[in-house]
Amino acid sequence: TLVRARRPEQAAPLRSALLALADQDSLLHARPAASGATALLLYGEVQMEVLAATLAEDFGVEAEFTPGRVRFLERPAGTGEAAEEMPWLDHTRYWATVGLRVEPGPRGSGVVFGYETELGALPRAFHQAVEESVHATLLTGPAGAAVTDCRVTLIRSGFSSPVSTAADFRGLTPIVLRRALRRAGTVLYEPYHAFEAEIPPDALASVTARLAALGADFTGTTGGDPAWILTGELPARRVREAELRLPGLTRGEAVWSSRPCTDRPLKRQH
Repeated sequence: TLVRARRPEQAAPLRSALLALADQDSLLHARPAASGATALLLYGEVQMEVLAATLAEDFGVEAEFTPGRVRFLERPAGTGEAAEEMPWLDHTRYWATVGLRVEPGPRGSGVVFGYETELGALPRAFHQAVEESVHATLLTGPAGAAVTDCRVTLIRSGFSSPVSTAADFRGLTPIVLRRALRRAGTVLYEPYHAFEAEIPPDALASVTARLAALGADFTGTTGGDPAWILTGELPARRVREAELRLPGLTRGEAVWSSRPCTDRPLKRQH
């Protein structure tokens, strides 16, 4: 979601407050966004409500949040390579040679950048331009989500002194990287929440049917008298709908809780 200060003069205090809170809470991630807003990674409506109250009570800042969106991620499906030699590419002159390999990395590793080229083959500014461009480009993958848990390796490089500049490498690197990424292929992942629902015995069939229709995978069913305890995992994008449906299916007697747990490949709808 995006957050802005309700009053423009509180924009700077809002950013400072969010950075301070992010240092205290590992589940809160903040980064600058366009038009002076701040992009936040949150885990549900409840965390957003708690954050708004904390900003108002502890920092004296009134914040406005845009409607939240589920954060999808892409991961490479395989290995892909691409390279371009200077000076011509698509009728645009880049005085740079860049070759990149993209491959899957361990879960949780993020984006790791490395070199197979000889150390010192490029000036430091050119190396920095390539690496920064790699990280910026992977914020938006082929499916529109950020690419993570991958290793990107510079496998070929070259420049022409004195005409090559860092701008040549910033311009060429995204083109080569996107091509390598297309060859590797990506898989789109969506976040899941682990849930626990306490429901009256006569509502078991209707609740399990509704949750199954929302994409839930059940991990346990225990109890029965005076209530059933259902546990499982549900796509994060369907959690709010489950919370809204449950009272009507259980005469308001259900108890529901959920928390972020993992992510899985997005199931295509047929």
